[in-house]
Amino acid sequence: RLAEIAARPAPGPTALELLVARAMNCPGCDFGGANFKRADLTGANLAGANLAGANLHEATLRNANLAGANLAGANLNAVNGRQAQLNGADLTGAMMYLATMDGANLEGANLTEVLAGRISLSSTNLTNATMIAMDLIDARITDANMQGVDLRLTHAENAQLTRSNLTGAIVSDTVLAYVSFINAILVGADFRGADLIRANLRGADVSNADFSFARLTFATLADLTAEGTIWTNAALPGGFRPN
Repeated sequence: RLAEIAARPAPGPTALELLVARAMNCPGCDFGGANFKRADLTGANLAGANLAGANLHEATLRNANLAGANLAGANLNAVNGRQAQLNGADLTGAMMYLATMDGANLEGANLTEVLAGRISLSSTNLTNATMIAMDLIDARITDANMQGVDLRLTHAENAQLTRSNLTGAIVSDTVLAYVSFINAILVGADFRGADLIRANLRGADVSNADFSFARLTFATLADLTAEGTIWTNAALPGGFRPN
């Protein structure tokens, strides 16, 4: 019996193993709707690939090249995308809950309507990214480069944006209650109509930013650099007197 078992041929690679082997160096390939759940794609070259609707739940994309890739509607929940290249990628409507994207490059990426609660984007390059109507509740986006980002209509309650650079960002009509902007750079940012109740802006540079009609009730506005800041019709915390 043992000899019979030993003589049996070794099982071939699984469907997932074959899929991963193909994907490791497949720029521009079509993987629309493919199942990469928990796959290890560390260092894969998928630049410009079609991954629309793909299942990448808990997959590892560390150091992978997904520049210009189509990830619209993809499942990226709990993915490890540290240092991944996603510049110019289309992630419209994707799910990124609990994803770890620290150090990733998302410059110019389209993240419209992405569900990314509790995502980690620390030290990430989000320059000129489109982040309209996202779910960023409890997100960690510390030390990130967010210059020129468009965050209109996004919900980011209790998010951490400590020391991040939002120079020239569009943050109008955004829900930012309890958000930490400690020591952040918010120069020239557009916060018109934003909800910043109980937000912490201690030490932030808000020079030339526009907070017209924003709600800053109970916000911490100590030690600001606020040259040229616009506060027209903003609801400000008690005792705060703009220069």
